[in-house]
Amino acid sequence: MSDSLDREGPIPESTRIVRGIRAKYAKNGKIDKAAFLPRTNGKDDNGLSLSEPKNENAEQLRVRMRREPDDRFCILTAAEVSSVARL
Repeated sequence: MSDSLDREGPIPESTRIVRGIRAKYAKNGKIDKAAFLPRTNGKDDNGLSLSEPKNENAEQLRVRMRREPDDRFCILTAAEVSSVARL
């Protein structure tokens, strides 16, 4: 996809990125860590699936990212993701 974060070189730390989260993993304003773990026997690609929003509202993101109507999104920065990757 042309809107993905697959690009050469480092991504600026302040870059805002979103991840679609199934509703069952987002409760009471918190996100269960299972939302970030690969599925058992799933066909997950390497890495964490994220997208860079382009002035889109939640409904536009839901369509572009093929999410279910009750799914949620979490907003992160590139710095937050890279710090997780180093753990």
